[in-house]
Amino acid sequence: MAFQWTERRAARLATILVSGAVVVADVALLIVFIRSSTGLPGGWRLYWYIPAGIGAVFLFALARFRRQLTLFIRDE
Repeated sequence: MAFQWTERRAARLATILVSGAVVVADVALLIVFIRSSTGLPGGWRLYWYIPAGIGAVFLFALARFRRQLTLFIRDE
């Protein structure tokens, strides 16, 4: 079957782009947090919920990215 742009495929592409941007932003945010955590009173261990939240959003966005990419390729 030939590649065809449909409304569903365009929506999946938009979701892929947004999810990919969130994944990249989460990695950058985690790097910035780790670098600046030495300046926090008590270090990062006192604020464990910040990297845990960043990781949760990262995992959700990565799973969504992979799922939408698979569906985009298969066109389901």
